[in-house]
Amino acid sequence: MNLSSVGRRSWVMLKVSFLAGSLSGLLNLQPARATNDPFTGYNNSSYYFLPYAGNTSFAPGSTQDVRVAVTIAGKEHVFNVDTGSRGLYASSTELGPDFTIGPNSFPGEIDLDSSGRVSYGTWTQTSLSFKVTDQNNAPQVATATAYILDVTTLGAQEGRTASFGVNTKVKGYNGTVKLVGGGTIAVTQNSKGDPVVVLSHVKPLNQQISYADNIPGLINNVSNFGIGFDLSGKPTGTGPVVDNENQIYNVLINLDDMRNGTLVGGYIITPTGIQLGLTSKDTGYAYTMLNSTGLLSAYTAPDWQTPMGQTVVNGVTNQPGSIVMDSGIPNAFLAAPNLKIGDKITKPMKVYLMNSGGTVGYNIDVSDSTNDLNPESVLVVKHGTGGTYSQGQPPYQTQFFNTGRHVFEAFNMLYDAQNGYMGVLPTAYGAKNPNVFFKAQAGGYPDPIQNP
Repeated sequence: MNLSSVGRRSWVMLKVSFLAGSLSGLLNLQPARATNDPFTGYNNSSYYFLPYAGNTSFAPGSTQDVRVAVTIAGKEHVFNVDTGSRGLYASSTELGPDFTIGPNSFPGEIDLDSSGRVSYGTWTQTSLSFKVTDQNNAPQVATATAYILDVTTLGAQEGRTASFGVNTKVKGYNGTVKLVGGGTIAVTQNSKGDPVVVLSHVKPLNQQISYADNIPGLINNVSNFGIGFDLSGKPTGTGPVVDNENQIYNVLINLDDMRNGTLVGGYIITPTGIQLGLTSKDTGYAYTMLNSTGLLSAYTAPDWQTPMGQTVVNGVTNQPGSIVMDSGIPNAFLAAPNLKIGDKITKPMKVYLMNSGGTVGYNIDVSDSTNDLNPESVLVVKHGTGGTYSQGQPPYQTQFFNTGRHVFEAFNMLYDAQNGYMGVLPTAYGAKNPNVFFKAQAGGYPDPIQNP
């Protein structure tokens, strides 16, 4: 599917046509920063708290996904929370018959680098709600208006394979799944013995499967609640990627109370839930400024790249590069010069967060079974994220690190999408953990990329 030609939608044009002349020359400028920040706090007292569902949490030693409950079209769903991707997606079969495609919808996809999976479908503007408590601990319902992806077709990233679960107990199952365009693919087993189909995308082969082509219930539902960033700016991936669209995919910065100014546009990941909105009590964070993607964003918050930081591997401190704090996976992956792709890091390493140059971060040593902050593994992958953003250009593309979810046992993570900051603050567990080091400073830690 080629989505690079998809342009702005009519609803976007209506909202921003009057801005076109004044904004056309500002494409590469960083948005103005607010005087409020994660070290001194924000001029607001309002927030919501969204607890994790199903007794999930970032408890020390936990390796499970954290999940939240979201109501869409009158039906409550429970989705995995993923700070390592952007966009809420769910299969049509999960969303159910009462979910409808709106008039301003358009085709798109979400790619997940960690698994190689691609979900294709239709982005449609949707009303969502969450059961929350407010700053007075009173029960409330938080609402949002954002675009979610109604998934109809599944595939793999180019040059990758991807596996999807199937239900072999459905009536009519014959050991295969039908492919889009004709033919079938055999069902196999993954390393855990679960039945899966493994799709390949190596040109010219591009295997895809769809729910409509197969027996109802044969292909397992897919869903994910991505609340992070677009990593590359490529025309394919999470998107399409064009002006005024990137931030419409992030539900948690599209709460109605953020749009009307009641809440500061941002959130905090904590061990037990997500704080929606930033307040005067949110102080003392070690933070960094985020780089702009360069995309216009007249509809919601400005569009940002991931925070930057460094890794120290085999005694070598690598160049600053993108650091993704990823709640969606239990393992980590790393790109750095002089490391062999496909290897696993087994020696101690350090992670420097928030551009702190070594004053904020944590130690990883997978050989130390007492270190709860260790990911399940650290895999070396190809260099950087590529793409069009400044962090995907030399020399910054030579280093990339995806933390995996264990880091959230040690740190709360604050994302200020309204003003372009990200910060961390040790949790109660992290403050006592000998593998954690932390020092916050007024003004935050500087951005290594000099944006105009």
